[in-house]
Amino acid sequence: MRVFLPDASQKKIVFGRVVTAPAARQKGYGKALMQALLDYCAVHYPGVTIKCSAQQYLQKFYEGFGFVAYGDLYEEAGIVHIAMERGK
Repeated sequence: MRVFLPDASQKKIVFGRVVTAPAARQKGYGKALMQALLDYCAVHYPGVTIKCSAQQYLQKFYEGFGFVAYGDLYEEAGIVHIAMERGK
């Protein structure tokens, strides 16, 4: 997972490139990684919006963590994506 923490000019956290090796999938590591990110942000950056550019097929996964899709679908690197955020 790649995370960009907020600075003085941006009041948001952006993450992306959440990856697990094929052999490690379906074991809950992605969920654990997401929960670790949310726990860290709650302690160190309470009230800050968290955003991501999600592959469309993972929209429900992120919704399970409180993220909401916004805007139109778009293509990035040949894959359909949707912008998502988890509010303050």
